[in-house]
Amino acid sequence: TDIGYRHSPSKINGWVNAPCKSIAEQMFNIKSRSNDKMKRGNVVESTTRFILHRDPTDEDIINYIKKSWYLVAGEDNKNIDWIFDCAKLMAKALEERQLKRPQVYQEEFKDHLEGFNFYQIGYADFTYESITVDLKTTGQMPSEPKTDNVRQQAFYWGLSGKKRRFALLYATNKRYNFFEIPQKVLAEEWEIVKKNMKWIERIDSMCNSKQDWIDMFPTPDTNNFYYKDSGNFQQQIINLLKGEPNADN
Repeated sequence: TDIGYRHSPSKINGWVNAPCKSIAEQMFNIKSRSNDKMKRGNVVESTTRFILHRDPTDEDIINYIKKSWYLVAGEDNKNIDWIFDCAKLMAKALEERQLKRPQVYQEEFKDHLEGFNFYQIGYADFTYESITVDLKTTGQMPSEPKTDNVRQQAFYWGLSGKKRRFALLYATNKRYNFFEIPQKVLAEEWEIVKKNMKWIERIDSMCNSKQDWIDMFPTPDTNNFYYKDSGNFQQQIINLLKGEPNADN
């Protein structure tokens, strides 16, 4: 509560998949830098919305991408063509399903569920009258939805009243896959999401200091991809876990 913690899909998945990384980020404000792939995904999302709302020419789209890439401080300009191709495919996939103009962009889902200490909050990408779709850019196309992404949608489903339809749209610069998540799967994953939130809160109730959090988990293999970064993020976590400098209690 002292750090204003809120349950969100990314935080829940982070605690489950790489708790020591989450400790560094949430407790000690050691942040990983956003890389070009992350920036690329954000620009694809906004460009797809631009295409769906404006019916622009290809020249308009490229100009929009260039301005957006500059604003997010993108480094490799080769990504501009990748973003163009990916966003066009995203828009095509949605238009083929008669999902032209989203009614709500970045819809907010929030609640303070009974029995939980922390507030729940998250934001979905494109909401239409019949369905909410989250856009995911990827370097390699998955043959089925990724578990973390499904649980993200289950989080929104649980907070939205459990009646909505949710889908995931994955795209590279060459192809796309659209997955509507069955209601049965959303219900099952929602129970797992709640269990994971309870687990986070249970650990929180056992920790009285930041050092308690560090001592709660084994020292991870920081060569794992979770800890990779272009800056000194990895080394900061190593120093933290080794007590160099000692954790601030």
